[in-house]
Amino acid sequence: MTTMLYRDGGVTNTFGWPAILVPVGRCVGGTTTINSGTIFRAPSTVLERWVSEFGLTNWTPKRIGGFYDEIEKTLQTGPANVLKKNTEVFKRGIEACGYSGKPLERYAPGCCGSGVCCFGCPTNAKQSMQLSYVPMAVEAGAKLYTHCQASRFLYNNNHAHTVIARFRDPSTGKRLATMEVNARVVIVACGTFHTPALLMRSHVPTPSGQIGHNLSLHPAAKVMARFNEDIRGWNEIPQGWYVDALKEEGIMLEGIFLPPAYIASTILHTGARHLELMEDYNRIAAFGIMVSDTSRGRIVRVPGGSPFAIYNLNKKDLANFVRGISVVSEAFFKAGARSVILPVHTMPEVTAEEGISKIASKKIRAKDLDLQAFHPLGTCRMGADPEHAVCDPYGRFYGLDNVFIADGSIFPTSLGVNPMLTIMAAAAKIGGYIDREVL
Repeated sequence: MTTMLYRDGGVTNTFGWPAILVPVGRCVGGTTTINSGTIFRAPSTVLERWVSEFGLTNWTPKRIGGFYDEIEKTLQTGPANVLKKNTEVFKRGIEACGYSGKPLERYAPGCCGSGVCCFGCPTNAKQSMQLSYVPMAVEAGAKLYTHCQASRFLYNNNHAHTVIARFRDPSTGKRLATMEVNARVVIVACGTFHTPALLMRSHVPTPSGQIGHNLSLHPAAKVMARFNEDIRGWNEIPQGWYVDALKEEGIMLEGIFLPPAYIASTILHTGARHLELMEDYNRIAAFGIMVSDTSRGRIVRVPGGSPFAIYNLNKKDLANFVRGISVVSEAFFKAGARSVILPVHTMPEVTAEEGISKIASKKIRAKDLDLQAFHPLGTCRMGADPEHAVCDPYGRFYGLDNVFIADGSIFPTSLGVNPMLTIMAAAAKIGGYIDREVL
């Protein structure tokens, strides 16, 4: 499923300190098909910052709230309902640390806890786009083309008129045919990595020079813990519970668990110790750390037109990771863990006897961390000033009057929470504007 549903077989990554794995979907439904089904509204403080710093006066919590309401109704959102031992042991420990959490909101009515959300829901409980909005669009008259990549679009003066797309064999990548679409309006929604790449391939005007800049990632890591008791962490929703007690520091803690092949690839031990830990797979628990990053990267175009992501973790975000790793480790120790398995190459494991003081005593550098990221944003940010933004507050591309961007690349800052719902709300908001004012 990884080969089938993920771009680059699930190994898309950034270049910098550290290299960060950024798995994204390449299938009908996009990344919603292979995400964890988590729903969050953007914090009001983030939207208010967009208003004050970027002039996005039509993005207040009140103005976007109706779009959230409608999408949540369509997706039948509700709290996670299959929480078992992996959640229970972390809950026990984090509460002993003086913090509390609660079930995540998800768009998976009827979920039975198959535990493989990130490989496509086997029961179709998760209402990802290939089960919800894509069928609605097709029923309304949209045409869906698979194995077909938008290569570039053509324009005269400030008006786009033709999109050129190429069909490719999904197995070999061989070009099969070319399609040209004469368009009254072009809506670019290729995601944070590929939207700027498409714009660059199309040689669009760039008054701000900001295409591809301002990349944020929500970098994430996980701490695993080894217990004497059976956990059987696969036997529930992988991401069903969260703790936001550290959100003012820019740190969110969210559940995570992975199948054995993925756990094996992320344990930083080798040889006999790695084998010993994997033989204890039934007794391993895990929980994740996500940082609302202040670091910024960029997308550049390499020969062939593909995007190349450059990103370095700054000192503030590094300190937040050390803080988050310490809190999660302490929670697991208070819950009775024998040891914690860390995402730190220079310190892959800490025993209960050593405790978190060993983490505090070790100098951890950015390049020592083993990180992933699931929420790339910002590479075509919107704003009221065309000298500092790629598109205006309605998603209209500065420089072309009928090109709009409607994906996470337009968000001017990190959200601090999972962005899927806000991306969908942005698409609905921009689509409504196009329908009223452009078509």
